[in-house]
Formats: sequence, C-alpha cells, structure tokens
Amino acid sequence: MTQFGPLHCPAKNDSLLPLKVGSGPLFCFDRLRSAAVGCGTSSGRVRDSQHIADLVRAIASPIIRALALELVDVVCSGRGEGTLVRVFIDKPGGITLGDCEQVHVSLGHALDVENPIPHAYTLEVSSPGIDRPLKQRAEYERWCGKRVRLKLRTPLNGEWRVVGTLLTADDSGVTVGVPGRKTEVLLHLEWTMIAEGRREIEF
Repeated sequence: MTQFGPLHCPAKNDSLLPLKVGSGPLFCFDRLRSAAVGCGTSSGRVRDSQHIADLVRAIASPIIRALALELVDVVCSGRGEGTLVRVFIDKPGGITLGDCEQVHVSLGHALDVENPIPHAYTLEVSSPGIDRPLKQRAEYERWCGKRVRLKLRTPLNGEWRVVGTLLTADDSGVTVGVPGRKTEVLLHLEWTMIAEGRREIEF
C-alpha cells in the first residue's frame, strides 16, 4: 500500500478503498481520467500546477457547497499524464465514505464537461488529515478550545512560533492562551501576523 500525503490509497477499476488511521477514517478515491475531446474550454496548452488547482477549485466550490460540505483545499502535483489532482473536503464531525463518493462522482462529471486539464490525470478526493494546516477562518473557529502551533511572519518577543490553546477566532485574528510562569498568558494575533497554523495533536 502506498502512502501519499495524509493518505493515498491506490484504487483499481474505480473501487473505493477505506483506510482507518488515528482517531477516525480517511478515505481516498482515485480514477485515471482522460481529457475530454472537442468540448470544454481547454486550449490544449500545458498549464502549471497552481493554475490547474485554481481552475478545479472554481469548479469544485459550488458542487461541494451544494452537498453541505466544505472545500478545504485543492492541490495539484505532477506533469502531463502523471498529474494528480487532490481535493480535500471536510464537515463538522468528519466526512464519511459516502461524502467522498458523492464529491468524486459529481466533480468528476463536471471536470469532464468543463475540461480544464488538457491531458489525462488522476482525481483523488479525501479527508484532509488531522495534522493539516489551518487555512480558513472556519477551520480555526472549529478548532477553538484545542491546541495549535502558529508560525509567525515576524518574531514576537523573540519567538517565531506560538504554541497554545486557541481561544477565539474572529475578523481581527485569533486569541491564543500560552503557558506563563504562573498563569496562562493571552496573546492576540492578527491574521496578517500568521504565516501558517497547524493543529497541535496531543496523544
């Protein structure tokens, strides 16, 4: 079994392979899709990975939102027929096998019609994994009350990282409780100060 990113479960003949890891199951779906011929908006030129990811994100967003799910991220890697398009979805309480299957089928049909990728590629839909970066405000809001590790754009009190309990997340930024010498110290960080946020998983 090959691991890829949080999980990569190679599937044959469009089979769906669940794999349980950590505190909950993560599901991956793979299908080698061929570029549509004579339809869509593709110009046939080779597109860079970020451009492909942006095109897929624009197509995927309304589909995933209509399914009452959250589009966490779209990541594209590889070139030519080795291109892998990875779509990460989530919802409160975690996603299910059925959620992944719905998105995979619906998005796959939409990509066949829109044809944003001018060559064969592999489409993967999965949960994002418990150690993924926090990218959207909604993700921070859902993680309130739990520990986070924040990488800063500039040092604060000589430190480039802040590790503590995420207390609030709003328009102005986040409030994190960090251990002090005697009591917990509250730090408010504006969004512009945060380079990257991750869940701090405790085992």
